[in-house]
This record gives sequence, C-alpha cells and structure tokens, in this order.
Amino acid sequence: MPDHPPPEITAALQRMGLLPPPAPNAPPLQGERLTGGVSSDIWRIDLPIGPICVKRALPKLKVAADWRAPVSRNLYEARWMQRAQAAVPASTPALLGQDEPSGTLAMAFLPPGEHALWKTQLRDGHADPAFAAAVAQRLVRIHAATARDPSVPADFPTDAIFYDIRLEPYLVATGRAHPDLAGRLDALVATTQAHKHALVHGDVSPKNILAGPSGPVFLDAECAWWGDPAFDLAFCLNHLLLKCLWTPAAQAGFLACFDALAATYRAGVTWEDPAALERRAAHLLPGLFLARVDGKSPVEYITAEQEKDRVRRTARALLLAPPDRLAPAGEVGVGAAGRDQIGLEPDIIEDRVGREVGRHGGIARAVLGFDATDQAALDARLIALDGTPNKSRLGANAVLAVSMAAAHAGASAAGQPLYRHLGGPEADLIPLPQIQIFGGGAHAGRRVDIQDFMVMCPAADSFAQALDWTAEIYRAAGALMAEAGALAGVADEGGWWPNFATNEEALDMLVRAIERAGYKPGDQVGIALDIAASEFGHGGVYKLALEDRALDTGGMIDLLTGWLRRYPILSIEDPLAEDDAEGFAAFTRQHGGKVQIVGDDFLVSDAGRVRDAAARGAANTVLLKPNQRGTLTETVAAWDAACEAGYAGIVSARSGETEDTTIVHLAVGWGVGQLKVGSFTRSERMAKWNEALRVEEALGHRARFAGDTMMGHSR
Repeated sequence: MPDHPPPEITAALQRMGLLPPPAPNAPPLQGERLTGGVSSDIWRIDLPIGPICVKRALPKLKVAADWRAPVSRNLYEARWMQRAQAAVPASTPALLGQDEPSGTLAMAFLPPGEHALWKTQLRDGHADPAFAAAVAQRLVRIHAATARDPSVPADFPTDAIFYDIRLEPYLVATGRAHPDLAGRLDALVATTQAHKHALVHGDVSPKNILAGPSGPVFLDAECAWWGDPAFDLAFCLNHLLLKCLWTPAAQAGFLACFDALAATYRAGVTWEDPAALERRAAHLLPGLFLARVDGKSPVEYITAEQEKDRVRRTARALLLAPPDRLAPAGEVGVGAAGRDQIGLEPDIIEDRVGREVGRHGGIARAVLGFDATDQAALDARLIALDGTPNKSRLGANAVLAVSMAAAHAGASAAGQPLYRHLGGPEADLIPLPQIQIFGGGAHAGRRVDIQDFMVMCPAADSFAQALDWTAEIYRAAGALMAEAGALAGVADEGGWWPNFATNEEALDMLVRAIERAGYKPGDQVGIALDIAASEFGHGGVYKLALEDRALDTGGMIDLLTGWLRRYPILSIEDPLAEDDAEGFAAFTRQHGGKVQIVGDDFLVSDAGRVRDAAARGAANTVLLKPNQRGTLTETVAAWDAACEAGYAGIVSARSGETEDTTIVHLAVGWGVGQLKVGSFTRSERMAKWNEALRVEEALGHRARFAGDTMMGHSR
C-alpha cells in the first residue's frame, strides 16, 4: 500500500541528487514500506529513473532487548557493496548513493519475480546444494579479493560497530544467559577479534541473499568489518542448521546445502591455511547456534521449548567439546550420560570424575570421520579403544555418550526420529511405564529397605492415559501422607519420601492411594517393586535394617511370597541378591508363571548373563540400562538374548540422570514394551515421560500401547 516515507529519507535522496530540490506545494514523496531485518527502515520508491530501494539505519534495533548501534554503519554497508561489486560483479544491487548524515543509502530495486529470497525457498522446503555452493563461491571470492587489498582496512574502522551488533548481542549476551559457558563464549569473541584477514559481511544469512538470474545477490551488509572471514562462514552455516528445525521434512536437503557450502568455501581459501579458518568457524558455530535461542536476537521460528532445549543441548555439548572441523552436518549428534548413585558390584566402571566426552582426545581421534550410521562398527571401535572388560580405562559414561551421539547422528543423517532409525517402519510399540510413587533404599537414605514402590497401569488404553492415572495416584499418595502427618518431601527420583515404620506400611499406603484415585488395585492398576536385594543381601543373608532382622534365602523368598499373596504386585525386580543365583531361580520357579521377575543387578544388561540365567530358569525379564554396558550395541545384544530366551524387557533410566531422552527412543525402536525412568516429578524424569508422549502423538493411529502384552512370565 502506498505510503509517505519520513522527511529524512526525502532530504537524503535530494542530497544524493536522486530527487530534485523541494518545489513549493510539491506533493509528499510516495513509496511502499518493505519488510526486512530488525535494524533498518526500508522503502521502495518510484523515481523517474525507475524504482529504487532506500535503506535508513535505525539507532535502536527492532527487538525486545535494548539493542542500539550507530547509524554510521550504513556508510560502511555502502562501502562493502562497492568492494563486493568490484570483486564479483552482480553480487549486490547497484549502489546509487549514500547519505552519511542520515545513515541512508539508495540502491537498485530488484524485482521479486526475478529475485527469490533464499529464506523463503528454504522455508518452503526447496534446498538446492548447487545454490548453496554458489553462495560460498561468491562469498569466498569477495573475501579473497579484499584479503589481498591493503586499502581495505582503513576504509572499515568498524571494530566497535561489529562488537555492538554482532559479538555482544550474539556471544556475550548468550554468556549472560549461560554463566557456566561465559568464559568459552568470551574466548570466541577474543579469537574472532584477533584474526583480521578480509572484509567481512557480518550477516550472511538466507534472509539477506536473493536467488537472482545470474546467481546469489547479497543484501544488508551493515555489519561490514575488516576482520575474521570465519565469522561469515559460520554465520551462514548456522542458519542452515536452524532451518532443520523450521522445516524438518527438508532436513536432508538443508544438510546437503551445509556440506556443499562448507566444502566450496574451504576450497576457495587462499589467503591463509584453510584448516585454520575451518577450525575457527567450527568453534564459532555452536556459540552462534545457542545465540539464536538465548541471545538478543532469537530466530522467530523456534518457539517451542522442546526445540529450544534441543538447540541448547546440542550447542552446549559442542561448546564444551569444540570440534576442529565443519563435519558433515548430517553426522552431528549429542548424547548425555548420567550415572548411577549406588555403589553396586558393577560390571561397568563409570567415569566418576565427570570429564567431558569431547575433551577425551583418545575418543575424539578414534571416531573422527567415522560413519555414524554404522553403529555396530563405531561401538566396536570404542570397545577396542577402551580395551578392558568393564570400561575401566575410558569410563562407561564417556563411551556411552559417544555411542548415543552416534545413534542420534545416524538418525539425523537419515532425516528420521531416532526410534524410526533404530526400529524401521514397524517401530510403533509404545511402552508400558513403571512409575515410582514412593522412593526407598539408597534413593531415600535407606529409610525403608525396598528401593522403589511403583505402579503400572496395564488396563490403560494409551501411554497418555497411563500417565494420567499415575498422576492421580501420585497426588492421592501425597494427600494420604499429608493426612497421616508423614509428608516429608521427595526422594532422589521424585517419589514421595518413605516415612514408614515398616516395608508393609508402604505397600498398604500404595494400595490406598490407588483406591483414593478411583482405580481398582489389581484390575486396572498394579504394583511394581524394585527390591534391590543386593543392597542388603550378601552370601545368602538378607539384613532388613528397618525391621532389625536377618533372613536367609528361604526366609527372603517366604517374605516376598507373603507380599505377593496380600498385594496386587505384577512385577518384582531383583528379589534376591546378584550373588544368589540359586535363590533367584527358586523364586522364579515358584512365581515366574504369574509375576514378572526382573534382573537388574543380577543381569547387568549383559547378553551372556541373560543366557546363563535362562539356562538356570532364573528371572523372566531383563532390565536394559545402557550405562551398565557402555554402548548401545552391547545393550541391544542383551535384549536380543532375552528375546531368544523368551524373556521380556524394560528399558530403564538410572538414579543419577540427565535430561537426555534417548532411552525412550530405545524402548520404542527396539520394541521392548516397558519403560522405567523414576517418578512423576523432577525435570530429568519428566523429560522422558514427555518424550514418550510426543512419540505416541507423532505415531497417531499407528501407535500400539503395549499394556500387559509385553510383560514377562515364565513358561
């Protein structure tokens, strides 16, 4: 719609000689306000010479944060356009004039019908690697031409401007949002400021690139700076990664564009060692990635917290372990391994010092350039690198995080969710959850002997309904505890603190909570227990501290048998200690036909132990905890052995968890049918329940809720 540009623009055009001096009673200038970035007022104005585009810099940018920058940047944008045109003709619109006092420039208007905006093409899923390569080719030619020109630095004294509108709002401001990363982000700022090699555009993004008849056309160079060209490369590549979240269906195309742009640019670097420039760009990339959700100028198309968190997880991991190469974007994955808090007799020795995976040079060198889609081969490389039977050299946490990251990278390269990448098109089984209501054992200061008092909802119609029922039971349990004057906070995994005088009192309270919530114990909702008998049982003697008594194997079996008769228990984990295989087998013979008997410490997710247990007739279900093995390949081998033996499985989190949701995808992708991650509070637990809800939602009518169909029973 026609409008009147502000008088400052009219006066600027007159000073440029593009408009005649004002005449008496002349009508006001007409134009059309154009959409654009956040930093300028942009107009189309029709003059006798034809349509032109006028751009006036704003002193305060159009963002929520208080972000100001001098309007003199408009002058340097005009100078950049002149330099770029000299290096690569038609790489910018023709510059018609610049008015320094008002911070206004005029350039040729390029018809939209002949000059499509690259951002619009990407939004619509049109990702052309050849065009991305053409962008890189023009950009690197501009950098190369200016790197050899000694007159350029004096024309661009813009260190302060570049800091104000690029380094501070992107990297420094993001450091304020992530104080633990501030030092790393400040170091990126210092490195970028220290490398002065070529004329930098400063805002090479798809919104500032037109697909013209003769190739890419660059716009909006108001961040122009004599400095580090690695910034331009990283800035553009960052936008291609972000577009994967905007238009997920075109992810494979965006990643191909990433690869084409990075490779073409690197091939054109002649003014310095290409590997050195690539290293600086690779280090910058995760900082810029994080800045687009937590800096002063977040991208407008990432609004869901789930997607923001995905960006944060990826960026933080790469900032903590900076890569030296712009690896193919399709092979970027992140895995975060927590650790158990219980000092059992582990088959796997975890990394107890919390070292970061990417900082472990041995691992980095071993997997650099490895095909992430070949999970088995990559895990075999990790196993060989460690060289010990229990991951004692590298630590299971370090190895597992890389194994999980590779799985995510493989899924990303295939353009698929992880569960589909693992299980193929038939991966549609949503697991039955086991959810803690009362904590216990080592999770609650050994206030009671039993470690987990959980519920299962096999009669629910869906995972979502099972969570709804459990939420009501959890609230009812809290209310009952409050009424009894026994409410005392929560245990490590989020279950209510077990303020009980006996173990049976906890079971009684759990049954009452099910009933208070309006459900039928045994018919709709059942109980699952993790006895964790290895915590208090050794050498066939079980010392129950709460009741101050000791039982032999037979006595322990009798105690549990009584509970099975009195309470609606559907599943019981580690009923005997890990060193009591005969007791485990005896208990399974008595109750395995009706009750799920789970081996956690007894089987430690080990395929060989599963086979041995099956030969003994001990247990009928394996708990699958990737941290017990250290790689996904070894963990799925335990599940394969369980399937061969007719055992069921439960994919499980651990007591010391992160917000990583990989195990949800393992449960669905491997078709395990049961999932255990803790209680109904604490973010590291709820992240996994919510991820399972999202997977069920994504599958829609194809989702099959496991219910009780995948629970273990001996034949």
